[in-house]
Amino acid sequence: MTALDWYRRNWPKVGIVAAGAAVGGVALVAKPLDRSRALAIAAAAVLPLHQAEEYIVPGWFPGLLNAGILKSDQPANYPANTQSVMVINTVLGYPFVLLPFAFPRSKTIGLSQQMFGLAQLAAHAVVFPLITKRRYTPGEATSLVLWLPIALAWIRDQQRNHGGLSGRQVLLATAMVTAFSVGGILGPIQLFKDEASPYAFEDRQVRLP
Repeated sequence: MTALDWYRRNWPKVGIVAAGAAVGGVALVAKPLDRSRALAIAAAAVLPLHQAEEYIVPGWFPGLLNAGILKSDQPANYPANTQSVMVINTVLGYPFVLLPFAFPRSKTIGLSQQMFGLAQLAAHAVVFPLITKRRYTPGEATSLVLWLPIALAWIRDQQRNHGGLSGRQVLLATAMVTAFSVGGILGPIQLFKDEASPYAFEDRQVRLP
């Protein structure tokens, strides 16, 4: 097994460890943070927890995605597979939620991070249940319990302490999240789909309850 093979299987666990170490490091060495910056860190840290809900516990999001949403007859590896979800969640997902730290003065980018969490809530709590006729989908709990209150607190802080958000900023942030959803999620699924793909999910990940 190569290092890439190992990472392809274990990136959700690596993400949790890395996020914990990063948040701990920031808490130990960083100067006191204003509320918006602290909420941005919290929002970024939710992503590995969200991914753990999808792929570890309960972990059956791959089956929901392939069989329930995309109506695949071979949900173990088509159309999404372990290669495409690794690219979506790590190569593309991590940089997207970390953008506010590269551009800390951009309200548009900060808002896009929060809207990403709200979009996940809409998908997992509304869209996916409607498609699959299920009351719960993996990823819903972290979106509802963590991303929703963080996003609302961030937006409220912008309104109260940072001059609010303009319509242009909202539109641009919406465009960013939409572009990521199309190019960063659907794109890799299409790019790496292969009915003969060796990058199959574990049985527990595709077995729907």
